[in-house]
Amino acid sequence: MRNSKKIASVCLAVAMIFSLIAGMGLVASAELAPIGEGLFAVDNNYGAYGYIDKNGTVVIQLEYDNAGSFSEGLACVRKGDNWGYIDQSGAVVISFTYDYADSFSEGLAVVRNSSYNWGAIDRTGAVVIPFEYNSVLPFSEGLAAVENDDGQWGFIDKTGAVVIPFDYGYALSFSEGLAAVLTDDGYCYIDKTGNVMISFDYTAIPFSFSEGLAHVYNDEVECTGFIDKTGAVVIPFEHYGPEPFSEGLSREYAFNGRYGFIDKTGDFVISREYASALDFSEGLAAVSNNDGKWGYIDKTGKVVIPMIYDDAGSFKEGYAIGMVDGGYVVLTNPLPHIATPTTSTVLVNGKQVAFDAYNIGGNNYFKLRDLAYVLNGTEKQFSVAWDGASNAITLASGSAYAAVGGEMTGKGDGEKSAKPTTSKILKDGSAADFTAYNIQDNNYFKLRDIGEAFDFAVEWDGVNKVISIDTSKGYTPEA
Repeated sequence: MRNSKKIASVCLAVAMIFSLIAGMGLVASAELAPIGEGLFAVDNNYGAYGYIDKNGTVVIQLEYDNAGSFSEGLACVRKGDNWGYIDQSGAVVISFTYDYADSFSEGLAVVRNSSYNWGAIDRTGAVVIPFEYNSVLPFSEGLAAVENDDGQWGFIDKTGAVVIPFDYGYALSFSEGLAAVLTDDGYCYIDKTGNVMISFDYTAIPFSFSEGLAHVYNDEVECTGFIDKTGAVVIPFEHYGPEPFSEGLSREYAFNGRYGFIDKTGDFVISREYASALDFSEGLAAVSNNDGKWGYIDKTGKVVIPMIYDDAGSFKEGYAIGMVDGGYVVLTNPLPHIATPTTSTVLVNGKQVAFDAYNIGGNNYFKLRDLAYVLNGTEKQFSVAWDGASNAITLASGSAYAAVGGEMTGKGDGEKSAKPTTSKILKDGSAADFTAYNIQDNNYFKLRDIGEAFDFAVEWDGVNKVISIDTSKGYTPEA
């Protein structure tokens, strides 16, 4: 085995550690935790962690020693030396028994027990993957990379069955159908059957695919470039420290010790002038200047939110969090959101239905009245009413929907501009917190929010790209 492979393994191990921390969304000075299902994890600067909502109100008291972002209805939190999980009411759902805990991903969470063995649990706390591994990476695309007692890596499915043998010196998680693994001949990419899809004729350190490209360090020229899924080099090996592409741009730590952003041709489209920077998310990237102050730029490099913050996090679900004088400030994304027509097939109780739906920030949004129209007459029907005087949308569980005309009509092809809905939303007489956008004067709600509110199942078949709505079953968080 080449000596450089040992170096590569160490580099990727470090990358794995940072990947795990980022996956948890742990509060850290390097990057404030993004919003997770409507709540931010924050601390009081004295080591006590809790959660605030979009209004900056503390909704879960700052009583933990560390905290991760909410994912799939639960958040990992630490008390003393042990980790457990709470729900959004702050109730402990899974007791504080773990030496380490990660956020839920695809229905399972990676945890480590007191014997430093790794496994995975479901949302009830039941052990699904036994504590028999040296390492387990979070599940991605149905598989998890795991390390056995012999230091060899392979892949298991959600039942714990080994689907790709322990033949590798190291492995990264699957992303866009491919995973980087270390063999006796060096690194390569494999598919989910274990077949080698991309190999290298140079000493390479490859990373995960994002937006169709993966950055690869070429040890022979000591620079990084990007390859596509055929293995072709599309951005030459002449870059210093690029990160995976996010929204069409890659954040790069350049030779001058400053951060800038390159496009998919490898050109710097935002100059290398920032002391630090985060990836683009929802059209904006947090950047800091020489004085250590943070603000946000758009993809042209224009400063959209002034550089007045002591720290800043990435935008998610329309919100980000900043710090000023030791206090937290919740920021709203000032940019119009881009809504892309949803191309997935949608089934309602097994029958295909053509909805006017959009994908915004990785989530599917359906026209509220369309959902009420289609579910009318089922056990999960609900009514929709508009109170113009109060600027309020009123929803009532179990009530029949009265059509107003225009239901199930599309807005035409192509992307649309979407702005957060400013109307108050009442469900069964009480204020409700939904993520909703207005697109051409119609309100579109996150499908999973509606499923949770009215207790119908929303399921996703990633292989066949099918969204299923089932009113005969209750809602469960995304698996």
